[in-house]
Amino acid sequence: MRNRSIDIVKGMAILLVYLDHSIIYHPIDLKTMYPWCMQLWDFITSFNMPIFFIVSGFLFSLSKRDSLSLLNSKILRLAIPNLFTMLIVELGKYLLPGSMAKNTVGGA
Repeated sequence: MRNRSIDIVKGMAILLVYLDHSIIYHPIDLKTMYPWCMQLWDFITSFNMPIFFIVSGFLFSLSKRDSLSLLNSKILRLAIPNLFTMLIVELGKYLLPGSMAKNTVGGA
């Protein structure tokens, strides 16, 4: 049975990670341009990762499966898609090396 409160906390944490990694930092580091962005970033990063650890620990404690079964399911759910994605990225780097280069504005 799903707990809607846990789902809401996970969703909010995911949105905060997205805000932290993409809006505030990429492609322009807004923290250096606007002081309020630095304060917002400091606030978000002060509690965001602990939320993930607390929620993960809570959900792990509710699991009724043995450790080997949990490890196998995590490998199937996380490692295989990650390897597949990295294969696509590396293939793209091999086939399109110039388009995968970092932005070198102002550099040589």
